[in-house]
Amino acid sequence: MNRKRKSLAVFTIAALSLSIASPLTQVFAAENTIVFKDKGKYEAALAEYKKNQADFLEKSKQYQEKVDANKQIQQENEQATSAFQAELKKFNEDMALYNTQMADYEAKLAQHNEALDQQKQLLSDYQEKMAKYREELANYQKLLSEYHQHLDEVIVGNNQMDEKYKEALKQYQAALAIYEEQLKEYSEAVANRDEIIQSNQDATNNYQAEQQAYQEKLNTYKEQLQTYNDELAERQKVVESNESLHEAFNTAYTKYQADLATYHSQKTDYDQKMATINDHLLAGHYTMPSSWDNSFNLYSLFTNYTGMQAYLEYGLSTSGDDMVKLMDTYRSKNAIPEGTLKDKLTNSIPVFTETYTFYKNLPITSSVPIYFQTVPSVTNGAKGPNGFSQNLRGQGFDFSFTSSFEGDPEQAKNATTSNIPESLRTPTEQDILNAIPPLFTSKQSFNASNSDQVAIQITPELVDKWKTALKRTKELSDSEFNQAFDLYVQAFKTFNASDRGPQALKNLQDQVVSVNAIERDAVDLISGKKVDLGENNREFLNDLTNTAVSSDQLANKYGYLTLLTKMAGATVFGYYHELTAKPGEVIKVATNDVYYPGYWGLSLNSTKATPVYPVLPIEPTPPTEPEYQKVPDEPVPPVVPEPPKPLVLQEVPNVPAMPVMPIAPTPPEHETVPENPNLVPPVMPEEPVLPEIPVVPELPVMPKIPVQPELKPLLPVGEPPVPPIPPEYQPATDIVEHPKTPKPESPITEKVVLVNNKHTTQTNGYTESYTPQKSGTVKEYPKTGSKQSALSTVGYTVLGSVAALYLWVLKRSRK
Repeated sequence: MNRKRKSLAVFTIAALSLSIASPLTQVFAAENTIVFKDKGKYEAALAEYKKNQADFLEKSKQYQEKVDANKQIQQENEQATSAFQAELKKFNEDMALYNTQMADYEAKLAQHNEALDQQKQLLSDYQEKMAKYREELANYQKLLSEYHQHLDEVIVGNNQMDEKYKEALKQYQAALAIYEEQLKEYSEAVANRDEIIQSNQDATNNYQAEQQAYQEKLNTYKEQLQTYNDELAERQKVVESNESLHEAFNTAYTKYQADLATYHSQKTDYDQKMATINDHLLAGHYTMPSSWDNSFNLYSLFTNYTGMQAYLEYGLSTSGDDMVKLMDTYRSKNAIPEGTLKDKLTNSIPVFTETYTFYKNLPITSSVPIYFQTVPSVTNGAKGPNGFSQNLRGQGFDFSFTSSFEGDPEQAKNATTSNIPESLRTPTEQDILNAIPPLFTSKQSFNASNSDQVAIQITPELVDKWKTALKRTKELSDSEFNQAFDLYVQAFKTFNASDRGPQALKNLQDQVVSVNAIERDAVDLISGKKVDLGENNREFLNDLTNTAVSSDQLANKYGYLTLLTKMAGATVFGYYHELTAKPGEVIKVATNDVYYPGYWGLSLNSTKATPVYPVLPIEPTPPTEPEYQKVPDEPVPPVVPEPPKPLVLQEVPNVPAMPVMPIAPTPPEHETVPENPNLVPPVMPEEPVLPEIPVVPELPVMPKIPVQPELKPLLPVGEPPVPPIPPEYQPATDIVEHPKTPKPESPITEKVVLVNNKHTTQTNGYTESYTPQKSGTVKEYPKTGSKQSALSTVGYTVLGSVAALYLWVLKRSRK
């Protein structure tokens, strides 16, 4: 087998000298002091100094502990680094030996592969010769086999033909003996058949004579049997006729009994219905309140109520026809608004149902229809095309504004434009409320008069009075609608509890008239009451400004829409009076108020019904007993003649076919035997002599790569603590020597002195000077580089080289 050869590179990793230096640790103690001449300040500063000194000592202790811990960490890291360097040196030595062994292994492996290639070539040549030999040998064996097979087939074929001829000759001799025996049996069978045929002919002649005599007796029997059957049928006819008459009588009698029972039941029912009709006639119940009028009243009441809600939403219109269209749209979406009145309708349906169920149960003709209402039917009636809204046309309002210059048409382009809001053409309550505040912008009132000669001032208080009157129209109208509906339902409840006689019906109709007056006022409170709606707005303005006229009186006198119309006109003229005509200019403003009275009232007429009298039943007649026929005696049946015994004939045997003489077999013709071919077998090639294959040594084992140690990180030390400055007390007068405050011992060995306004640190003969920062803290300056960073750089370099070597060896070992 062939193998690819690769050279093995040798990596030499030099041991690196790593050193880690500890960071500079410096703690400074200040010797300069602060002098106080005030004893109180000195004592306070001294207390503060003692507190700061205790804090300084604690922080100094913690700082030194961290420094000591970092020294310990540095020692451990140095030990781990030294051990790693020793392992790296050992690994490099092992790798050099491993590379030498790999070179020897590669050389011997190449010799081994070369010997294998020679063997493979020799074996390949030998296999080609053997393949050619096998092919020639197979061809030789095939030709020889075909000759022997042909020879065997010819010999076997000739032998089979001889055997078949011998067998055929033997069968011929046996068939010839059988033929002679069959020929003898055939002659005997023909003689026996002739005897049986003659015997059967004699028996047939005797049977035919007996059969003729039997047929004559049978004809006589049939005639007698026909006579018997006729007599028997006549007798059965009489019996069936009598049974039919009897069954018909029983059926008729049973029906008579049932009809008689039905008659008695119908007679009792007839008497009861007649008594009931007479009782209702005497009580006057066949005169009833019209169910259609009741339906009409409910439709009208809710149409009026919904129409008032529509007036509150739409306000004033340009024409009655426009309001009718708006009304139809509003009713189709909100036929019965949610609220107390709708709940009352739901609760009142059983009252009306009770009223007309009583009349529905009376025996009356169908020419008087009775209508039962439900909440959905009232809803559909109130929103459907019932024509009610044709009377709900509201009130119309509009205004006109013109400006002209008499005798000078050229000045038309300088004409004053209208300052009246367009929303006041067909205003709602909110439109009017929105238009009023601008009139109070620069003054406390506005002139609402439609005349330049008379001023009628409207103040915000009068507007509030008008708004209160609007609110009262809604409250009073809603209250009267509910009152009218309650009284209407109560009238039917009272009628249901009465005897429903003529007087009770009259009382019901009178109460409906009273309800109609209340509902009419409820409608007028919203649709507006008939007052002078001409351009002269003086009466409304007088009532509005008259303190003796209350908001309730305004509401009851004018109604909601009329109050809108009047205030809309007053607002229009308020804007008119804001304008100032130019020289020669004529400004005209006019309002157009239209009142469309309309209302569908409530009424309840009476309806007379005709009783449905029951039909008097007819008593049934009992059936008559039938006359039965006499039944004749039963006839005697004739005797059936005995037929002759059946003809028994001998079976005529079939004569066998005349035997056929067998034919002698023909001797066979043999096939010629083939000649022996001259075939020479091929010569087998000799086996090759293979060269000796050298032994391949074992694959050397690569040394294990040392693992780089994980070095511990140093603890964050931070800035060294700064000692506080001790205070010193010197009185202002009579300088007295005071002993200095004893300086506490510092756990730090370094000494800091102040020379030329600079701190100087003396440690083992080394002096470093620096200028203190303004904040009072001292920065730390390291004297040497960081060994930890150097170790990290070298470690990553070594680790990368080792990883590359390890991946190459691993890939090489997998080939």
